[in-house]
Amino acid sequence: KRLVLSGLASVADVQTLEMAVSKLDDAEVKVEASQAVVQIARGLSDQHPQEAAAALNQVLAQPANEAARKSAQAALNQIKPKQ
Repeated sequence: KRLVLSGLASVADVQTLEMAVSKLDDAEVKVEASQAVVQIARGLSDQHPQEAAAALNQVLAQPANEAARKSAQAALNQIKPKQ
């Protein structure tokens, strides 16, 4: 699961974003899923800002590690001025 999530992180696509978001509730890979969502959302933020922001807000709603939350918030802050 971890390997798949790390691979997904390099593909900026709405479907891969949805796949990574679906793993946020999986305790085994929650941190990796959060990191993947942040990376994918950053790649999608110009063309799909609403989807990227929604996914980042889901990361922020998770009790993931602090580094993942900070990365998600930073990415979200970059998207908001564009909207």
